[in-house]
Amino acid sequence: MTRQRRKQGPRASQGAGAFLRSANGSPGVSREKNRRSGIDPVAEIFGMPQFSPMKMATPTFLLLLALLAACQQPIQSDANRDASPSPPSSPRAGSVAVITLTGEWRVAGIDGHSVEEPLALSLTGDDNQLWWQPRCARMARAYRIDGQSIAFGSTEPPPRAGELPPPVCAIGLPPQLDDVFRALDDAESIARSPSNGVLISGPNHSLLLFSQ
Repeated sequence: MTRQRRKQGPRASQGAGAFLRSANGSPGVSREKNRRSGIDPVAEIFGMPQFSPMKMATPTFLLLLALLAACQQPIQSDANRDASPSPPSSPRAGSVAVITLTGEWRVAGIDGHSVEEPLALSLTGDDNQLWWQPRCARMARAYRIDGQSIAFGSTEPPPRAGELPPPVCAIGLPPQLDDVFRALDDAESIARSPSNGVLISGPNHSLLLFSQ
């Protein structure tokens, strides 16, 4: 009995192989055709469900994938957006108006050229005048600021007929002092410089001051 089963074993294997070969058809053409169509011949023989990647890649399936990916993205609420700090804006030159020249000022530039120590000059101002010390040198100008416009004028009233001018102290004047007051007499505008100085400029001359 055992010998008879052993003899039938190879035949059964050959029968199953022939059955699969008949289902697959020609070894070359049929396998290539089944591979392209996504059909599993073994699953087709035993009635198993077929899953074809080409059939799954339908527009509806792709739309579901897109919706699922969108749901996974973090949503920032309006409150969080309002609470997020915004980058600070950098101040622009001239954005802060100059309303007075009150205080002590160092002359840092004349006509676009820097004035370095020890030649740097100092000016003193109040709400109405700007002058160089000492006051007895009579180097002073009255000023008026209107927005970004400025105008300088004399601080002395016009002399009367036969009246002597006020006395001037006999001191040496810095060589660049005349250039400073020439720029003041030519001035028409006043604004903040990019380095937070005060730029007084006119058609032909300019003066750069820094508070000290």
